[in-house]
Amino acid sequence: MKYLGIAAIGAVIGFFLSIPFGNMLLSSVSRKMYLGSDSSAAVGILCSLAVVLVILAFCWRCTRKIKKLSPIDAVRSGQTGERFKKKGLLRLGKSKLGATGFLALNDVFSSPKQFGVMTVIFTVCLLLVMCLANTGNTLASRKLLPLMCSTDSDIYITDTDMIMEVMTGETTVTEQCDKIEKKLTDNGLPCSVHAEGLVSPAVEFKGNKLSPTFLYCKDTKASDYSYSEGYAPKYSNEIALTSSVAEKLEAGIGDKVNITINEKTDEYIVTALFQSMVKLGETGRFHESLKIPDSAVSQVMGFQIDFDDSPDEEEIKSRISRVKDIFDTKYVDDTDGFVMSCIGEGVKDTINGVKVFVLLIIVIIVIMISVLMERSFISKEKPEIALMKAMGFKSRSVRRQHTLRFLISAAIAAVLAILLSTPVTRLCIDPIFGIMGAIDGVEYNIKPVEVFAVYPVIIAAATVLGGIPHSHVHEDHQSLGYFRHRIKEI
Repeated sequence: MKYLGIAAIGAVIGFFLSIPFGNMLLSSVSRKMYLGSDSSAAVGILCSLAVVLVILAFCWRCTRKIKKLSPIDAVRSGQTGERFKKKGLLRLGKSKLGATGFLALNDVFSSPKQFGVMTVIFTVCLLLVMCLANTGNTLASRKLLPLMCSTDSDIYITDTDMIMEVMTGETTVTEQCDKIEKKLTDNGLPCSVHAEGLVSPAVEFKGNKLSPTFLYCKDTKASDYSYSEGYAPKYSNEIALTSSVAEKLEAGIGDKVNITINEKTDEYIVTALFQSMVKLGETGRFHESLKIPDSAVSQVMGFQIDFDDSPDEEEIKSRISRVKDIFDTKYVDDTDGFVMSCIGEGVKDTINGVKVFVLLIIVIIVIMISVLMERSFISKEKPEIALMKAMGFKSRSVRRQHTLRFLISAAIAAVLAILLSTPVTRLCIDPIFGIMGAIDGVEYNIKPVEVFAVYPVIIAAATVLGGIPHSHVHEDHQSLGYFRHRIKEI
Protein backbone atom coordinates (compact mmCIF):
# COMPACT_ATOMS: atom_id res chain seq x y z
CA MET A 1 0.00 0.00 0.00
CA LYS A 2 2.90 2.32 0.73
CA TYR A 3 4.40 1.91 -2.74
CA LEU A 4 0.95 2.04 -4.32
CA GLY A 5 0.53 5.54 -2.93
CA ILE A 6 4.00 6.61 -4.07
CA ALA A 7 3.50 5.15 -7.56
CA ALA A 8 0.03 6.71 -7.91
CA ILE A 9 1.30 10.18 -6.97
CA GLY A 10 4.22 9.87 -9.41
CA ALA A 11 1.95 8.60 -12.19
CA VAL A 12 -0.50 11.51 -11.76
CA ILE A 13 2.31 14.08 -11.77
CA GLY A 14 3.93 12.46 -14.82
CA PHE A 15 0.61 12.32 -16.69
CA PHE A 16 -0.15 16.02 -16.28
CA LEU A 17 3.44 17.02 -17.12
CA SER A 18 3.39 14.88 -20.28
CA ILE A 19 0.56 16.89 -21.84
CA PRO A 20 2.35 20.28 -22.20
CA PHE A 21 5.66 18.56 -22.98
CA GLY A 22 4.12 16.50 -25.80
CA ASN A 23 2.34 19.55 -27.22
CA MET A 24 5.63 21.46 -27.18
CA LEU A 25 7.38 18.73 -29.18
CA LEU A 26 4.61 18.59 -31.80
CA SER A 27 4.30 22.36 -32.17
CA SER A 28 8.04 22.73 -32.78
CA VAL A 29 7.86 20.66 -35.97
CA SER A 30 4.31 21.38 -37.10
CA ARG A 31 5.50 23.90 -39.67
CA LYS A 32 7.44 21.23 -41.57
CA MET A 33 5.66 17.99 -40.70
CA TYR A 34 1.94 17.95 -40.10
CA LEU A 35 1.74 15.81 -37.00
CA GLY A 36 -0.85 15.49 -34.32
CA SER A 37 -2.20 13.17 -31.68
CA ASP A 38 -5.84 12.16 -31.46
CA SER A 39 -5.54 10.12 -28.27
CA SER A 40 -2.69 11.60 -26.22
CA ALA A 41 -4.75 11.60 -23.01
CA ALA A 42 -5.70 7.94 -23.40
CA VAL A 43 -2.10 6.96 -24.13
CA GLY A 44 -0.91 8.95 -21.12
CA ILE A 45 -3.44 7.27 -18.83
CA LEU A 46 -2.50 3.79 -20.10
CA CYS A 47 1.22 4.50 -19.62
CA SER A 48 0.60 5.83 -16.10
CA LEU A 49 -1.42 2.74 -15.16
CA ALA A 50 1.28 0.51 -16.65
CA VAL A 51 3.93 2.18 -14.47
CA VAL A 52 1.84 1.68 -11.34
CA LEU A 53 1.17 -1.97 -12.17
CA VAL A 54 4.84 -2.71 -12.87
CA ILE A 55 5.88 -1.14 -9.56
CA LEU A 56 3.23 -3.12 -7.67
CA ALA A 57 4.30 -6.34 -9.40
CA PHE A 58 7.88 -5.86 -8.17
CA CYS A 59 6.67 -4.97 -4.68
CA TRP A 60 4.46 -8.07 -4.51
CA ARG A 61 7.35 -10.26 -5.59
CA CYS A 62 9.69 -8.75 -3.03
CA THR A 63 7.22 -8.99 -0.14
CA ARG A 64 7.03 -12.76 -0.66
CA LYS A 65 10.34 -12.93 1.19
CA ILE A 66 8.53 -11.93 4.39
CA LYS A 67 7.37 -15.53 4.75
CA LYS A 68 10.97 -16.64 5.24
CA LEU A 69 11.68 -14.20 8.10
CA SER A 70 11.41 -15.26 11.74
CA PRO A 71 11.63 -13.40 15.07
CA ILE A 72 15.21 -14.58 15.52
CA ASP A 73 16.17 -12.69 12.35
CA ALA A 74 15.25 -9.47 14.16
CA VAL A 75 17.65 -10.32 16.96
CA ARG A 76 20.40 -11.11 14.47
CA SER A 77 19.63 -8.03 12.30
CA GLY A 78 19.04 -10.32 9.33
CA GLN A 79 22.40 -12.07 9.74
CA THR A 80 22.43 -15.81 10.42
CA GLY A 81 26.18 -16.06 10.59
CA GLU A 82 26.15 -19.10 8.35
CA ARG A 83 27.57 -19.48 4.86
CA PHE A 84 28.13 -22.79 3.12
CA LYS A 85 29.80 -21.62 -0.06
CA LYS A 86 32.61 -19.25 -0.85
CA LYS A 87 31.81 -15.67 -1.64
CA GLY A 88 32.83 -14.61 -5.13
CA LEU A 89 34.89 -16.09 -7.93
CA LEU A 90 38.15 -14.22 -7.32
CA ARG A 91 41.08 -15.12 -5.08
CA LEU A 92 42.91 -12.48 -3.12
CA GLY A 93 46.22 -14.28 -3.42
CA LYS A 94 46.18 -14.07 -7.20
CA SER A 95 44.83 -10.54 -7.42
CA LYS A 96 46.97 -7.59 -8.50
CA LEU A 97 44.25 -5.01 -7.82
CA GLY A 98 45.10 -4.26 -4.22
CA ALA A 99 42.75 -4.80 -1.28
CA THR A 100 40.29 -2.04 -2.20
CA GLY A 101 40.05 -2.96 -5.87
CA PHE A 102 39.78 -6.66 -5.11
CA LEU A 103 37.00 -6.16 -2.56
CA ALA A 104 35.03 -3.93 -4.94
CA LEU A 105 35.33 -6.31 -7.90
CA ASN A 106 34.63 -9.35 -5.74
CA ASP A 107 31.50 -7.72 -4.29
CA VAL A 108 30.12 -7.08 -7.77
CA PHE A 109 30.66 -10.66 -8.93
CA SER A 110 29.52 -12.22 -5.68
CA SER A 111 26.21 -10.27 -5.65
CA PRO A 112 25.05 -10.52 -9.27
CA LYS A 113 21.39 -9.84 -8.47
CA GLN A 114 22.02 -6.58 -6.60
CA PHE A 115 24.57 -5.11 -8.96
CA GLY A 116 22.93 -6.72 -12.01
CA VAL A 117 19.77 -4.69 -11.44
CA MET A 118 21.81 -1.47 -11.33
CA THR A 119 23.71 -2.47 -14.45
CA VAL A 120 20.49 -3.13 -16.35
CA ILE A 121 19.05 0.25 -15.29
CA PHE A 122 22.21 2.11 -16.33
CA THR A 123 22.27 0.22 -19.65
CA VAL A 124 18.67 1.11 -20.47
CA CYS A 125 19.29 4.77 -19.57
CA LEU A 126 22.34 4.89 -21.84
CA LEU A 127 20.53 3.17 -24.70
CA LEU A 128 17.74 5.74 -24.59
CA VAL A 129 20.15 8.64 -25.01
CA MET A 130 22.20 6.80 -27.63
CA CYS A 131 19.11 6.08 -29.75
CA LEU A 132 18.11 9.75 -29.73
CA ALA A 133 21.67 10.81 -30.56
CA ASN A 134 21.97 8.36 -33.46
CA THR A 135 18.61 9.50 -34.85
CA GLY A 136 19.40 13.20 -34.58
CA ASN A 137 22.82 12.78 -36.19
CA THR A 138 21.34 10.70 -39.02
CA LEU A 139 18.64 13.25 -39.86
CA ALA A 140 21.34 15.76 -40.82
CA SER A 141 23.70 13.36 -42.55
CA ARG A 142 24.64 12.76 -46.16
CA LYS A 143 23.93 9.08 -45.54
CA LEU A 144 20.25 9.90 -46.14
CA LEU A 145 20.98 11.54 -49.50
CA PRO A 146 20.10 8.40 -51.53
CA LEU A 147 16.71 8.38 -49.80
CA MET A 148 16.23 11.97 -50.94
CA CYS A 149 16.64 10.63 -54.51
CA SER A 150 19.42 13.11 -55.26
CA THR A 151 23.04 12.82 -56.32
CA ASP A 152 25.97 14.22 -54.38
CA SER A 153 26.86 17.81 -55.29
CA ASP A 154 29.11 20.54 -53.91
CA ILE A 155 26.32 22.83 -52.70
CA TYR A 156 22.52 23.01 -52.90
CA ILE A 157 20.17 25.98 -53.18
CA THR A 158 16.69 25.43 -51.78
CA ASP A 159 15.48 29.02 -51.88
CA THR A 160 11.67 29.07 -51.77
CA ASP A 161 11.35 32.01 -54.19
CA MET A 162 13.45 30.27 -56.85
CA ILE A 163 11.44 27.05 -56.50
CA MET A 164 8.13 28.94 -56.57
CA GLU A 165 9.06 30.55 -59.88
CA VAL A 166 9.20 27.04 -61.35
CA MET A 167 6.02 25.88 -59.63
CA THR A 168 3.98 28.88 -60.81
CA GLY A 169 5.25 28.58 -64.39
CA GLU A 170 7.01 31.94 -64.27
CA THR A 171 10.12 30.15 -65.52
CA THR A 172 11.10 26.60 -66.46
CA VAL A 173 13.54 24.32 -64.69
CA THR A 174 16.08 24.63 -67.50
CA GLU A 175 15.84 28.41 -67.55
CA GLN A 176 16.24 28.68 -63.80
CA CYS A 177 19.30 26.39 -63.82
CA ASP A 178 20.86 28.40 -66.67
CA LYS A 179 20.19 31.65 -64.81
CA ILE A 180 21.90 30.38 -61.64
CA GLU A 181 24.83 28.97 -63.60
CA LYS A 182 25.39 32.24 -65.46
CA LYS A 183 25.23 34.38 -62.33
CA LEU A 184 27.76 32.21 -60.50
CA THR A 185 30.10 32.10 -63.50
CA ASP A 186 29.94 35.90 -63.79
CA ASN A 187 31.01 36.10 -60.14
CA GLY A 188 34.07 33.93 -60.67
CA LEU A 189 32.53 30.59 -59.74
CA PRO A 190 32.29 28.51 -62.93
CA CYS A 191 30.00 25.54 -62.39
CA SER A 192 27.21 23.36 -63.73
CA VAL A 193 23.69 23.42 -62.27
CA HIS A 194 20.92 20.82 -62.41
CA ALA A 195 17.77 20.03 -60.48
CA GLU A 196 15.67 16.97 -59.66
CA GLY A 197 12.29 17.65 -61.22
CA LEU A 198 9.05 16.23 -59.80
CA VAL A 199 6.40 14.99 -62.23
CA SER A 200 2.95 13.75 -61.19
CA PRO A 201 1.63 11.43 -63.95
CA ALA A 202 -1.28 9.00 -63.75
CA VAL A 203 -0.18 5.35 -63.48
CA GLU A 204 -2.38 2.34 -64.19
CA PHE A 205 -1.78 -1.41 -63.95
CA LYS A 206 -4.46 -4.10 -64.12
CA GLY A 207 -7.16 -1.66 -63.13
CA ASN A 208 -5.17 -0.21 -60.20
CA LYS A 209 -4.72 3.54 -60.55
CA LEU A 210 -2.28 5.77 -58.71
CA SER A 211 -0.76 9.25 -59.04
CA PRO A 212 2.72 8.99 -57.51
CA THR A 213 5.46 11.58 -57.89
CA PHE A 214 8.17 10.66 -60.41
CA LEU A 215 11.68 12.09 -60.29
CA TYR A 216 13.35 13.16 -63.51
CA CYS A 217 16.66 14.83 -64.33
CA LYS A 218 18.09 14.95 -67.82
CA ASP A 219 21.54 15.98 -66.53
CA THR A 220 22.16 12.82 -64.46
CA LYS A 221 22.06 9.11 -65.17
CA ALA A 222 19.54 6.68 -63.72
CA SER A 223 22.47 4.43 -62.81
CA ASP A 224 23.77 7.14 -60.41
CA TYR A 225 21.00 6.33 -57.92
CA SER A 226 20.54 3.44 -55.49
CA TYR A 227 18.14 0.52 -56.04
CA SER A 228 17.18 -2.34 -53.76
CA GLU A 229 16.08 -4.79 -56.47
CA GLY A 230 16.51 -5.12 -60.24
CA TYR A 231 18.67 -2.86 -62.38
CA ALA A 232 18.61 0.85 -63.15
CA PRO A 233 16.48 1.94 -66.15
CA LYS A 234 18.59 1.85 -69.34
CA TYR A 235 16.10 3.10 -71.93
CA SER A 236 13.46 5.78 -72.13
CA ASN A 237 10.62 3.28 -71.76
CA GLU A 238 11.97 1.86 -68.49
CA ILE A 239 11.15 3.09 -65.00
CA ALA A 240 11.87 2.34 -61.34
CA LEU A 241 9.24 2.31 -58.60
CA THR A 242 9.38 2.34 -54.82
CA SER A 243 8.20 -0.80 -53.08
CA SER A 244 5.22 1.12 -51.72
CA VAL A 245 4.01 2.19 -55.17
CA ALA A 246 4.64 -1.26 -56.65
CA GLU A 247 2.64 -2.88 -53.85
CA LYS A 248 -0.34 -0.57 -54.33
CA LEU A 249 -0.30 -1.16 -58.09
CA GLU A 250 0.30 -4.89 -57.53
CA ALA A 251 3.13 -4.64 -60.04
CA GLY A 252 6.62 -6.07 -59.95
CA ILE A 253 9.88 -6.06 -61.87
CA GLY A 254 9.25 -6.94 -65.51
CA ASP A 255 5.62 -5.76 -65.56
CA LYS A 256 4.44 -3.13 -68.01
CA VAL A 257 2.45 -0.20 -66.62
CA ASN A 258 0.58 2.59 -68.44
CA ILE A 259 1.68 6.15 -67.59
CA THR A 260 -0.13 9.27 -68.78
CA ILE A 261 1.84 12.52 -69.09
CA ASN A 262 0.15 15.60 -70.55
CA GLU A 263 -2.76 13.45 -71.77
CA LYS A 264 -0.38 11.11 -73.63
CA THR A 265 -0.34 7.48 -72.45
CA ASP A 266 2.63 5.18 -73.03
CA GLU A 267 3.73 1.79 -71.78
CA TYR A 268 6.75 1.52 -69.47
CA ILE A 269 8.63 -1.50 -68.11
CA VAL A 270 9.41 -1.68 -64.39
CA THR A 271 13.11 -2.62 -64.10
CA ALA A 272 13.92 -1.78 -60.48
CA LEU A 273 12.57 -1.15 -57.00
CA PHE A 274 14.03 1.39 -54.60
CA GLN A 275 13.17 3.17 -51.37
CA SER A 276 12.62 6.89 -51.00
CA MET A 277 11.62 9.38 -48.32
CA VAL A 278 10.31 11.85 -50.91
CA LYS A 279 6.52 12.21 -50.67
CA LEU A 280 6.57 9.51 -47.97
CA GLY A 281 7.82 6.93 -50.46
CA GLU A 282 5.13 7.45 -53.12
CA THR A 283 7.69 7.96 -55.90
CA GLY A 284 9.21 6.56 -59.08
CA ARG A 285 12.03 7.47 -61.48
CA PHE A 286 12.14 8.07 -65.23
CA HIS A 287 15.18 7.47 -67.43
CA GLU A 288 17.12 10.61 -68.32
CA SER A 289 16.63 10.08 -72.09
CA LEU A 290 12.84 10.40 -71.80
CA LYS A 291 11.64 13.67 -73.32
CA ILE A 292 9.51 15.33 -70.66
CA PRO A 293 8.43 18.93 -71.34
CA ASP A 294 9.33 21.51 -68.70
CA SER A 295 5.66 22.33 -68.36
CA ALA A 296 5.06 18.86 -66.87
CA VAL A 297 7.58 19.47 -64.06
CA SER A 298 5.49 20.71 -61.15
CA GLN A 299 8.27 21.16 -58.59
CA VAL A 300 12.00 20.70 -57.96
CA MET A 301 13.90 19.31 -54.98
CA GLY A 302 16.41 22.15 -55.17
CA PHE A 303 19.22 23.38 -57.40
CA GLN A 304 22.43 21.36 -57.24
CA ILE A 305 25.72 23.10 -58.03
CA ASP A 306 28.94 21.32 -59.03
CA PHE A 307 31.96 23.58 -59.35
CA ASP A 308 34.36 22.99 -62.22
CA ASP A 309 37.51 22.99 -60.04
CA SER A 310 36.28 20.32 -57.54
CA PRO A 311 36.96 22.28 -54.30
CA ASP A 312 37.65 20.62 -50.94
CA GLU A 313 35.34 20.84 -47.92
CA GLU A 314 36.93 23.97 -46.48
CA GLU A 315 36.64 25.78 -49.80
CA ILE A 316 33.02 24.64 -50.16
CA LYS A 317 32.17 26.18 -46.78
CA SER A 318 33.72 29.43 -47.92
CA ARG A 319 31.83 29.37 -51.21
CA ILE A 320 28.53 28.69 -49.46
CA SER A 321 28.89 32.08 -47.77
CA ARG A 322 29.68 33.74 -51.12
CA VAL A 323 26.70 32.14 -52.85
CA LYS A 324 24.43 33.30 -50.02
CA ASP A 325 25.60 36.86 -50.63
CA ILE A 326 25.30 36.57 -54.41
CA PHE A 327 21.67 35.42 -54.33
CA ASP A 328 20.78 37.18 -51.06
CA THR A 329 19.38 34.02 -49.50
CA LYS A 330 20.17 31.86 -46.49
CA TYR A 331 19.00 28.64 -48.14
CA VAL A 332 22.40 27.49 -49.40
CA ASP A 333 23.77 24.29 -47.85
CA ASP A 334 26.22 21.47 -48.19
CA THR A 335 24.98 17.88 -48.47
CA ASP A 336 24.24 17.52 -44.74
CA GLY A 337 22.29 20.77 -44.70
CA PHE A 338 20.36 19.81 -47.84
CA VAL A 339 19.24 16.53 -46.27
CA MET A 340 18.09 18.37 -43.15
CA SER A 341 16.18 20.94 -45.21
CA CYS A 342 14.36 18.14 -47.05
CA ILE A 343 13.30 16.45 -43.83
CA GLY A 344 12.48 19.65 -41.98
CA GLU A 345 14.80 22.12 -40.28
CA GLY A 346 12.96 21.90 -36.97
CA VAL A 347 13.06 18.12 -36.69
CA LYS A 348 16.76 17.73 -35.87
CA ASP A 349 16.70 20.65 -33.42
CA THR A 350 13.68 19.14 -31.70
CA ILE A 351 15.33 15.73 -31.33
CA ASN A 352 18.51 17.33 -30.00
CA GLY A 353 16.43 19.30 -27.49
CA VAL A 354 14.66 16.13 -26.40
CA LYS A 355 18.05 14.38 -26.17
CA VAL A 356 19.41 17.01 -23.77
CA PHE A 357 16.21 16.97 -21.71
CA VAL A 358 16.20 13.16 -21.49
CA LEU A 359 19.91 13.15 -20.59
CA LEU A 360 19.21 15.55 -17.72
CA ILE A 361 16.34 13.39 -16.46
CA ILE A 362 18.45 10.24 -16.75
CA VAL A 363 21.32 11.83 -14.78
CA ILE A 364 18.87 12.70 -11.99
CA ILE A 365 17.44 9.17 -12.04
CA VAL A 366 20.90 7.58 -11.96
CA ILE A 367 21.97 9.76 -9.01
CA MET A 368 18.78 8.95 -7.09
CA ILE A 369 19.13 5.21 -7.73
CA SER A 370 22.80 5.28 -6.73
CA VAL A 371 22.04 7.12 -3.50
CA LEU A 372 19.20 4.75 -2.67
CA MET A 373 21.26 1.62 -3.39
CA GLU A 374 24.30 2.89 -1.49
CA ARG A 375 22.27 3.68 1.62
CA SER A 376 20.76 0.21 1.37
CA PHE A 377 24.20 -1.39 1.03
CA ILE A 378 25.62 0.48 4.01
CA SER A 379 22.65 -0.48 6.18
CA LYS A 380 23.02 -4.12 5.19
CA GLU A 381 26.82 -4.23 5.38
CA LYS A 382 27.23 -2.35 8.65
CA PRO A 383 28.87 -5.30 10.47
CA GLU A 384 31.30 -5.87 7.60
CA ILE A 385 32.24 -2.19 7.54
CA ALA A 386 32.84 -2.22 11.29
CA LEU A 387 34.99 -5.35 10.99
CA MET A 388 37.06 -3.81 8.21
CA LYS A 389 37.71 -0.69 10.28
CA ALA A 390 38.56 -2.78 13.32
CA MET A 391 41.19 -4.53 11.19
CA GLY A 392 42.76 -1.20 10.24
CA PHE A 393 40.92 -0.11 7.08
CA LYS A 394 40.46 3.66 6.93
CA SER A 395 37.15 5.31 6.12
CA ARG A 396 38.51 6.53 2.80
CA SER A 397 39.39 2.95 1.83
CA VAL A 398 35.84 1.83 2.52
CA ARG A 399 34.49 4.79 0.53
CA ARG A 400 36.74 3.90 -2.39
CA GLN A 401 35.57 0.31 -2.28
CA HIS A 402 31.89 1.26 -2.33
CA THR A 403 32.45 3.89 -5.03
CA LEU A 404 34.42 1.46 -7.19
CA ARG A 405 31.53 -1.00 -7.08
CA PHE A 406 29.22 1.56 -8.68
CA LEU A 407 31.91 2.55 -11.18
CA ILE A 408 32.35 -1.11 -12.21
CA SER A 409 28.58 -1.45 -12.73
CA ALA A 410 28.56 1.73 -14.82
CA ALA A 411 31.50 0.47 -16.91
CA ILE A 412 29.77 -2.85 -17.59
CA ALA A 413 26.59 -0.95 -18.50
CA ALA A 414 28.56 1.26 -20.90
CA VAL A 415 30.05 -1.76 -22.67
CA LEU A 416 26.61 -3.41 -22.99
CA ALA A 417 25.03 -0.17 -24.23
CA ILE A 418 27.75 0.31 -26.85
CA LEU A 419 27.24 -3.24 -28.14
CA LEU A 420 23.44 -2.88 -28.20
CA SER A 421 23.14 0.74 -29.39
CA THR A 422 22.99 0.04 -33.13
CA PRO A 423 20.57 -2.94 -33.04
CA VAL A 424 18.33 -1.19 -30.48
CA THR A 425 18.32 2.00 -32.58
CA ARG A 426 17.28 -0.02 -35.62
CA LEU A 427 14.60 -1.81 -33.64
CA CYS A 428 13.10 1.41 -32.28
CA ILE A 429 13.70 3.96 -35.05
CA ASP A 430 13.51 1.93 -38.28
CA PRO A 431 9.68 1.74 -38.07
CA ILE A 432 9.57 5.55 -37.91
CA PHE A 433 11.75 5.86 -41.01
CA GLY A 434 9.56 3.18 -42.59
CA ILE A 435 6.54 5.45 -42.21
CA MET A 436 8.52 8.15 -44.04
CA GLY A 437 9.28 5.75 -46.91
CA ALA A 438 12.51 4.02 -45.88
CA ILE A 439 10.92 0.57 -45.59
CA ASP A 440 14.22 -1.31 -45.60
CA GLY A 441 15.76 0.91 -42.93
CA VAL A 442 18.54 3.48 -43.16
CA GLU A 443 22.27 3.67 -42.61
CA TYR A 444 22.69 5.49 -39.31
CA ASN A 445 25.28 8.20 -38.83
CA ILE A 446 27.00 7.21 -35.57
CA LYS A 447 29.45 9.66 -34.01
CA PRO A 448 31.73 7.46 -31.87
CA VAL A 449 33.12 10.19 -29.61
CA GLU A 450 29.69 11.52 -28.68
CA VAL A 451 27.86 8.21 -28.40
CA PHE A 452 30.57 5.86 -27.14
CA ALA A 453 32.59 8.23 -24.95
CA VAL A 454 30.73 11.37 -23.84
CA TYR A 455 27.45 9.78 -22.72
CA PRO A 456 29.03 6.80 -20.88
CA VAL A 457 31.35 9.20 -19.05
CA ILE A 458 28.37 11.38 -18.03
CA ILE A 459 26.42 8.39 -16.71
CA ALA A 460 29.51 7.01 -14.94
CA ALA A 461 30.12 10.41 -13.30
CA ALA A 462 26.49 10.58 -12.16
CA THR A 463 26.76 7.02 -10.80
CA VAL A 464 29.92 7.80 -8.83
CA LEU A 465 28.44 11.07 -7.57
CA GLY A 466 25.39 9.27 -6.23
CA GLY A 467 27.30 6.24 -4.97
CA ILE A 468 29.94 8.02 -2.87
CA PRO A 469 29.13 7.06 0.74
CA HIS A 470 30.31 10.43 2.19
CA SER A 471 29.23 10.66 5.84
CA HIS A 472 27.37 7.33 5.88
CA VAL A 473 30.56 5.38 6.50
CA HIS A 474 31.24 6.36 10.10
CA GLU A 475 32.64 4.97 13.29
CA ASP A 476 30.04 2.73 14.92
CA HIS A 477 31.72 2.61 18.32
CA GLN A 478 29.62 -0.22 19.70
CA SER A 479 30.18 -2.54 16.70
CA LEU A 480 33.78 -1.45 16.32
CA GLY A 481 34.58 -2.10 19.97
CA TYR A 482 32.97 -5.52 19.82
CA PHE A 483 34.99 -6.59 16.78
CA ARG A 484 38.23 -5.23 18.29
CA HIS A 485 37.58 -7.25 21.41
CA ARG A 486 36.90 -10.41 19.36
CA ILE A 487 40.07 -9.92 17.31
CA LYS A 488 42.15 -9.59 20.52
CA GLU A 489 40.62 -12.79 21.86
CA ILE A 490 41.46 -14.64 18.64
